[in-house]
Amino acid sequence: MSTQSRHRISYRDAHLAHIEEGMVVLGVPDPDRAVPGDSDVSEGLE
Repeated sequence: MSTQSRHRISYRDAHLAHIEEGMVVLGVPDPDRAVPGDSDVSEGLE
């Protein structure tokens, strides 16, 4: 069960990373995930 949970987290992490990459390509900042170098954009959103 423990191994399954770790795999699930890894899969989710990879999924989120894929979404984040898509957001960057579209030029849409994701406020849920802080990206190094996007601090200026985050400040603008806040």
